Amino acid sequence: MRIFLSRHTHFYFSISSFRFFYVPLVVTLLDYGAGNVSSIRNALPHLGFSIKDVKTPGDILNADRLIFPGVGAFAPAMDVLNKTGMGEALCTYIENDRPFLGICLGLQLLFHSSEENGPGFALLPPSPSTQSAL
Repeated sequence: MRIFLSRHTHFYFSISSFRFFYVPLVVTLLDYGAGNVSSIRNALPHLGFSIKDVKTPGDILNADRLIFPGVGAFAPAMDVLNKTGMGEALCTYIENDRPFLGICLGLQLLFHSSEENGPGFALLPPSPSTQSAL
């Protein structure tokens, strides 16, 4: 039997042993080496989440919820993600409509391309523009 007592934690009640078990919700954090993850890493425990770091593409595919903060240049970030296999895993994860939060470059990489340079993952329609829409 699963009992939800808050949005951040699960409590399980075992009928056979009459015990409650606290199970923190886990957020998987994709740090490709140039992202600014320290603020995210500090905030999540205060919100009741534990953090699992991505070490392999499989970690992305097995994530219950994924946060991808990013800082840096578009093309080098794409290179790192594609060379490590993380790019393909990220696309599969998002295409399967799984919980995802992209912050800054972590979201921009999902567009078709960038005005900086290079193609993106093309999971979102037209590329973001620095020009305002009229």
